[in-house]
Amino acid sequence: MALSLRRCLTSIYKKYTGTWYEIAKIPNSFQKDCVSNTTASYKLRDDGMILVVNKCMDNDGGLRDVDGIAKIVDKDTNAKLKASFFSILGWHIIRGDYWIIGLGDDYEYAIVGHPE
Repeated sequence: MALSLRRCLTSIYKKYTGTWYEIAKIPNSFQKDCVSNTTASYKLRDDGMILVVNKCMDNDGGLRDVDGIAKIVDKDTNAKLKASFFSILGWHIIRGDYWIIGLGDDYEYAIVGHPE
C-alpha cells in the first residue's frame, strides 16, 4: 500500500527528480506522434523551478523532445504543479495542471494527471 502523498512528496526534490519511463497514458494531443520509449526527466533548477525534458520515439524512429519548466503550486504536499512547454522570449505564459495523484512507497511508480 502506498504511503500518503503528503508524507512521500515532502522529499520530492530528492526522490522524484531523475528520469521516469512511461508505461501507460491517456491519449493527448502533445504526444500524438509518440509510439515508444517515452520518458520524462526532472531536474531542480537553482531558482527553485523544475526543468522537465520529455522524450519519445515517433513512427519513423526519430527522437522527439521538448523542454519545459514546472513550478510547485501546493507547498503542503508538493503534489500539484503547473508545467509549461511553451515560451515567448523566455516567458512561460501558458501553464497546465500537472498533479501527482499516486506514488509508490519506494517511488517505484508515479501516477500523474490533472483535475479534469
